[in-house]
Amino acid sequence: MSHSPLSSSLDLGLLDPAECVEQAEAAWRAGDAPLNSVEGFVRQVAGWREYVWHLYWYFGEDYRASNTLRHHAPLPSW
Repeated sequence: MSHSPLSSSLDLGLLDPAECVEQAEAAWRAGDAPLNSVEGFVRQVAGWREYVWHLYWYFGEDYRASNTLRHHAPLPSW
């Protein structure tokens, strides 16, 4: 699995996700980035990342330990 070099800065609050999205859009408008790349980036940062972040805030600390689907199989050793 690979992550963007921006991930740690976003997670630590050093970068604002909205600012990253604005810069990506500016790059596209300037012709410096292809639309499909910018769209994928925006979907990841503004879409999925922010959605999951707000889930944790909405459901609180208990959300991490919840097991709604009642899965009990152990994780693979790898």
